[in-house]
Amino acid sequence: MNQTHKLTSDPTPKNRSFWVWVLLITLLGTGLRVYGLGAGSVWIDEMYTVRDTSDALFSASPTRIIGYLPTRWALMAQGITPTEASTGDYAHYLDRGIGPVQMRVAACLLGILSIPLIGLVARRVMGDRTTLILLLLLAISPWHIYWSQLARFYTQLFLFFALAIFLYADYLSTRSRWRFVLAMICVIGCHLTHPPALCIMAVFGLEWLIGLVREPKSRLGLFGWIAGGTTIAISIGVMVWELTHKGRGYGTFVGAEAQQAQNAAVIGANAIVMMTPGVVMLALTGFMLGWKRVEARVTYYALAALVPLAVIGGVALTGGFGHSRYTFICHIGWLALAAIGANELFELIRTRAAARGAERGGGRGGWWLASVPMVLVMLGIAPMLASYHTTGEHLREPWHHAMAYVAKHRQPGELVQMGRPEVGQYYLQDPSVDRVVGVTNALREISQGEQAIWVVRLSGNSLSNLNWKPQHDPSVTLKAVYATRSWMPYREVSVYRYDPAHDPHRDHNDPSNETAIITTAPPTP
Repeated sequence: MNQTHKLTSDPTPKNRSFWVWVLLITLLGTGLRVYGLGAGSVWIDEMYTVRDTSDALFSASPTRIIGYLPTRWALMAQGITPTEASTGDYAHYLDRGIGPVQMRVAACLLGILSIPLIGLVARRVMGDRTTLILLLLLAISPWHIYWSQLARFYTQLFLFFALAIFLYADYLSTRSRWRFVLAMICVIGCHLTHPPALCIMAVFGLEWLIGLVREPKSRLGLFGWIAGGTTIAISIGVMVWELTHKGRGYGTFVGAEAQQAQNAAVIGANAIVMMTPGVVMLALTGFMLGWKRVEARVTYYALAALVPLAVIGGVALTGGFGHSRYTFICHIGWLALAAIGANELFELIRTRAAARGAERGGGRGGWWLASVPMVLVMLGIAPMLASYHTTGEHLREPWHHAMAYVAKHRQPGELVQMGRPEVGQYYLQDPSVDRVVGVTNALREISQGEQAIWVVRLSGNSLSNLNWKPQHDPSVTLKAVYATRSWMPYREVSVYRYDPAHDPHRDHNDPSNETAIITTAPPTP
């Protein structure tokens, strides 16, 4: 047994109160994930998720097959058949009862279940107290709450990734074959949920390489090579099949569709903000303090924390589609290190405070003082959660507010154009909402000098590469702007109205009057 891979010196013994605390933490996490579930605006990818839960599910991308299953089952449980959701007729989704809450039930449930399930497997390698700290940080994590309230497969991906990380750590400690098999099953689950999760194989591979030079050495053995090789073969087989039959599953990460990608600096900065700086600092502390006692374990969690960031950042640097949402899986590594850091600080401060109290003839001492680091981290997260749950946007672009404005002021016959017309079709329940055109002359031609046209678009600061401002044109009026009003206010939705009555050039096309309005956005992968 390789005890260097286990936090055996965790001073908290296993006891029945552990599950009482897990229940309380889960209830806290449930409240934070259920509250305001339908408040945030629908994201275009959420409608794609609903669309792809059709009966033709298994003809879709094989690397996302099981990613759509929870949403499919949740919709069926609510009386919504897959055929009703699969047509892509977004204008009638609301008529069929497919609202924001109905879309997000599956992701929310998976986010809630992640807390006790991760606690079940993490407890074996981290001990009671460290695991409870990990679960508490997970329950109040703004990043995990965010994805638990979106109808996409990232909470499922996170759960598979986290279970694989802790099951493999348990295998390294106990050499239990069934735990290794369970870890490999979770790896396959990661791959069949979303392809970026394959970077977990890099985590395992680097851990194995480091184990070769560590004393005592960490070796897989014949069974490990067979089970691991089978997992790799299955993953490669699915990837090759998709590349040869579908192509799009991986093609979305390169070429023209990478135009909306984030650069590496934004990916890293966004991850730090969503994890919260306090958790990041506590994780760094955990790595430094844990290195002296459980070097193998903190190194392994550091790989889980850094490899996804490095892989997705590398994809962005090479011109592919890199985005911070693909790095969400790294969060479990940072949370594990932060939990270790909080536990190590707790023991360090309490021991020293108790020693000083004993020297002065006092009794118990240091418990409240030792809790200060964790309390400070939680206080740092609290304002972010308050902002998230009180602004009404939940860190998402406020399309619903913009659409409500258009619905209120739009006159019969007036056209609507958006960069994401599906969102407009959904909220306005109007299939005529079209993709925006590029210049004022095109708007003039479409309106034929008679119809007003509403243009709803996304804008933001330089970090989001959406720093667009329209040139002066008397026929195009900015009617409303809706910002996220939160601690990440880098995007806003602007509502413009083209009025041919105020267009001095409506009777002829004058190239000198050509004014840029928006560029057509490529589909989001």
